[in-house]
Amino acid sequence: MTVCRYSEGCVEAIAMNACREQLIKCLSEELKERYCLEWWIKLLSAHGIDNYARVMYVMVRTGVRSESIIASLTHYSRESLKGFVD
Repeated sequence: MTVCRYSEGCVEAIAMNACREQLIKCLSEELKERYCLEWWIKLLSAHGIDNYARVMYVMVRTGVRSESIIASLTHYSRESLKGFVD
């Protein structure tokens, strides 16, 4: 499987959209109490470790909550290790 490399603009856009989405969720009491896997976690899990690492770096730099980064790492690990670990 060939994985293409995201452009720098795409990496920045994903990180900024995830950060903006978190801000909106924090401001909305209705969504604040509900947990859902953010769209970017699923997206990044399917596009290779290089792209994943680049976007994670920008997300940390832009202030995405550590809980979201941890959830993303957990999801990525589970998806990457399917078939190796039950």
